[in-house]
Formats: sequence, C-alpha cells, structure tokens
Amino acid sequence: MEQNVNQSNVNNQNIGNQNTNIPGDKKRIILVLIILSILFLTSGFLLAVSNNSKTDNEEKKKSNTNNVEVEDKDINKTDEEKEKEDTSTNEDLEKEEKTELEKEEIKNENKDENKDDNTITKPDNNLNSNTNTKTNTNTDSKPKTDTKQNTNTKPSTNTKPSTNTETKTNTNEDNKTSTEVKKYTVTFNTDGGSNIPSQTINENGVVTRPNNPTKEGYTFDNWYLDNIVYNFNTKVTKNITLTAHWISNKISVDSITLDKRSHSMIVGDTVVLNATIVPANATDKNITWSSSNNEIATVSNGTVKAISAGVVTITAAADGKETTCVITIKNPITYTYEIKDAFGSTTGQVYLYIKSSEGNYVDGTLTIIYKNGGEETINIPASGYLFPNKMVISSITNVKGNS
Repeated sequence: MEQNVNQSNVNNQNIGNQNTNIPGDKKRIILVLIILSILFLTSGFLLAVSNNSKTDNEEKKKSNTNNVEVEDKDINKTDEEKEKEDTSTNEDLEKEEKTELEKEEIKNENKDENKDDNTITKPDNNLNSNTNTKTNTNTDSKPKTDTKQNTNTKPSTNTKPSTNTETKTNTNEDNKTSTEVKKYTVTFNTDGGSNIPSQTINENGVVTRPNNPTKEGYTFDNWYLDNIVYNFNTKVTKNITLTAHWISNKISVDSITLDKRSHSMIVGDTVVLNATIVPANATDKNITWSSSNNEIATVSNGTVKAISAGVVTITAAADGKETTCVITIKNPITYTYEIKDAFGSTTGQVYLYIKSSEGNYVDGTLTIIYKNGGEETINIPASGYLFPNKMVISSITNVKGNS
C-alpha cells in the first residue's frame, strides 16, 4: 500500500514536471533574445565610443605633432640667428643712447628757443619688446607717424628703460619722411605767334610770365585762360593752357582809283591801267583785277588786252573797296588813198586823199615812188593834197591814217 502510494507520487511528480517543462523553454528563448539584444546594443555603443576615441586621439596626435614641429623650429634656431637678434637689440640701444646725447646737446644750445618743427617721442623699453614711436611734423605737409616694433624672445641684458620727450630736427636719412610734390604743366598757345616753351610748376606754385610772343601784323595783348585775363599770382592746382590774345595792326583801305575811267582800244591793242590806294600805308594793298567779259578783253595786274570789238568793264578791288574803267574796243581801221583829177587842169594835176575803212577822209601819210626810181613821203591832209603831175607817179605805198 505504501509502495502504491509512493508510485502514485512519483507519477504525479513526473506529470508535473512534464507540464512545467513546456513553459520553461519559452522563457529561456525569450531570455536569450533579450540577452542578445542587450549584447547587440552594447556592442554598437562600444563601437561608436571607440570611433570617437580614435578621432580624438588622431586630432591630439596632429596637435602634438604641430607643437613638436614648432618647438623643434625654436630649438633648431642657429646660434648665428640668436646672435643677430641680440646684435639688433644692442644696436637699437646704442642708437637710443646716441640720440639721448644729441638731445642733451641741443637742449643746452637752444634752451630759449621754440622747437615746433619735429617731435620725437620714445616710450619705455621693457625686457621683452623695444618700441620706437617717432612723430615728424613738417610745415609743408601733414604730420605722419612711423611706428617700428622689435620683439626679442630672448631678454636683453642691456635694456635701459627711459622716458624722454624732446624737440629735434631729424637729419637721419633712415627716419626721414619724404613727401612727393605734385607737378603740373602750363602750356602757351600763341595762336600763330612765336613759340613759347611750356613750364612745369609745383602744386600751389605760380606761373612765371614769359616774354611776349610776336606775330606779324598784330600786337600782343595778354594771356587768357577760359576767355579771362590770367592772373600770374594764381596758384597752380592742375594742368592749364594759356592762350595769347592779339590786337590787329591792320590799316584799312579807304579808297581805290584808276588813272582812266574810260578808254577806247583797237582789237589787238593793250593798255595799262594804274591804280592808286588811299591811304598809302594801308596794310592790305593787294589789288584784285577782273573783266566783265574775257571774250572782249582780259586783264592781268592792270594790263588790259583787247580781244574783239565790244564794250567791257575792268574792275580793280582792294580790301573791300573797288573802282572801274569802261573800255570800248573797235576792229582795226584800214586806210587807202584816192586820186582825183584837179578840175580844169591841163598839166596832169591831181588831188591825193587818205580814206579810212570807216568811210571818211583823214589826215595821214603816204609814200610816192616815181618812175625814175625815186620816192617821197608826203603828209596828206583830210582836205586832200594837190600833186602837180600824175604822169610821174609809178606807185603809192605806206598809206597811214592819223585817226
């Protein structure tokens, strides 16, 4: 009975164990998943931390490397460079001491004088830096301040602090403040007159009045700028051109006249017309000649040549004044002789006449050639000439009229 009871308990226990095994497996699986998730998250976090640490280490390495390089450069400075720095510092100190001595000398010589021209101010010098501030006041330009600073990493054993303010004329070329002066060009336009050279003038300077230019027929008046008489006391502030102004010396022609107001000519003839200008000292004495009809007559410098029959007007002009001469031109007149028997003569008497191509009898001359070889020139009046015997006349030549 007791065995049955034990067997029954064992069976019940096994059944209980079987019933509890199934839920225990699920729990274990869930627990494993939770643990894996925790491990995964932890590993990701550790990985991120590791990357950030690496980046920080790299930046620190770079920074350390740069610092090491800078330190190496400082360490590797040669003794020669350090000596140069020390020498530079010592030279500056020597200059300061020399300057102080010069200032003391000037103070002793000029105690009662005002020193407004130049001021040099030197601040205190310390062990780590050496600063010089110099102010140069020039009456011709605005003051300028040059600041020079020398810093030595190695303190100088000769550093001498001092504070001094002195007035001194600065003659040191290295410390001189140079001011470039502006220059301008002044040119002269003589408007056809003699040449005047240009001038180069400093800013705010004045132009030097040049000698007056010359120009034929004109008198120099003055120099003008922008149509205004230039004041040679004016300060020059830009490039300028001065222009000469002239006054004409011209004497005008009052009148012009010809020695002939009218004239008659024969075709082929020439005549000279003389012109008179008043006043005689007129500036422009050039005379212009012209003909109203060059087919009838031409004119050149007062000489008129008859070309064909007709009437023509010759004009002479000078400086706006003019005068004229009327020329009448005729064809050439030819002359012939006529012989007329004397009324009632029994000895061969005849009258000799000279007749023009115009149909009238005129005075003239003719030459008689006799049969015996002789010849004679006779003056023939317009009324006729009574010749004693026409039988002795061989021929008559050289008939000329006086009209």
